[in-house]
Amino acid sequence: GPVALKNGIKELLAKNYLTVNEQSTLTTLQVAYEMSLRGFHFKKVDINHSDAKTFVMEDDALRMPFISIDGLGENVANGIVETRTSRVFSSKEDVKLRTKINQTVFAKMESYGAFDELIVENDEKEQGLFAL
Repeated sequence: GPVALKNGIKELLAKNYLTVNEQSTLTTLQVAYEMSLRGFHFKKVDINHSDAKTFVMEDDALRMPFISIDGLGENVANGIVETRTSRVFSSKEDVKLRTKINQTVFAKMESYGAFDELIVENDEKEQGLFAL
């Protein structure tokens, strides 16, 4: 929502120098924030539904694109979409194996709920052997 967008904007503006990708992310977040203040609704980034660079209209709301995630560049975003066209992602492990998302961005996507609709392949693997 607007609070998350504003926090993302503040986080980027706090940096002394922005990379090209960060500048692009900042612009995307600023536009999304302005639109949310004007009554538009947004859906979070979703590994199986988001576009690489474009907001997609979905159920009276705009789905956030992959490049709205700080650190996720255009090449990786396009790669996610290309990989997904042959077969949708079924789990977080599937995403790790089939994409070039680095650990930092993967963790951000996870915290933003981009994998919420995926299944967990092995509960023990996710929780650890001693979480019985």
